[in-house]
Amino acid sequence: MPASTGYLIFVRGGVPPPAVPAQGRGVGRSLGDPRRDKFKSLSRGPAVELGSRDRPLLVGHRANTLAKLSRYLRQGVDAVEIDLYEGFIDHGPDSIKPATLREAIFRRIAALGNGEGQSAEEFLSGVGGRIPLVLDLKSPRLTEQMIALVEAEAERGLIVTSKFHPLLRELSRRLRGATILASIQCRPVDPLAIARSAGTRGLAVEVGFVDAELVQTLHSEEMLVAAWTVNDADQARLLVELGVDMIVTERPDLIGPVVRGEAPKRSIGREIYRRLTSPRQQEAT
Repeated sequence: MPASTGYLIFVRGGVPPPAVPAQGRGVGRSLGDPRRDKFKSLSRGPAVELGSRDRPLLVGHRANTLAKLSRYLRQGVDAVEIDLYEGFIDHGPDSIKPATLREAIFRRIAALGNGEGQSAEEFLSGVGGRIPLVLDLKSPRLTEQMIALVEAEAERGLIVTSKFHPLLRELSRRLRGATILASIQCRPVDPLAIARSAGTRGLAVEVGFVDAELVQTLHSEEMLVAAWTVNDADQARLLVELGVDMIVTERPDLIGPVVRGEAPKRSIGREIYRRLTSPRQQEAT
């Protein structure tokens, strides 16, 4: 499989970002040390390789705060995913609009309390180069400022994925050294056609649509397969057996041992959950 090192970038939907005035570009690069002190506890790690590993790359999902990022590192991830929306470390708005005023208010309260919203330049200047990153860009177009940020980090390698496949084709011309994956949330008839039409090196697939034939088809053409978001140990075990190249998870404490081939640690609660969610049990009920 082809190898690539360093940063992984996810791009998803949202409101197109506004144009950034020339005088506003580059803001954050001159931040003083005090504003970056909170990142000093993060050690600089080696670049990661995707596609030439003996196990899937383990990625912590949505590490948009230092607290969550640090927790993922303690739990042994290989990389962390960061959401980037309009120049900020933020998940961005839900594509499904709230049906009522009450839902809108509760969503806003939750967004204010999640600790997100730091500028991308400040975050990357503190974290960039210290740990492998997954940047999940939540807007369908990139400003020149954001492209400059991406290009500045490309020396450690770059993996880009998006549900906006025309954008991927554009990025494939702009980011010559990047490995690009097309993100999908379905089981296509011809996965190779999707990857080739978008000019990508493989697919990032929602976990429920990953199967043996899909993985084998892509690997037969030396294309990569990433699975997201995986929080169940049995599901992760199957993905490891299938040979996927990357697993994105919110529970590296559960998925990490599976990916690393360690002996499972089953609690009574997890065993009950496993039995209740097994296909055979669901058929019986």
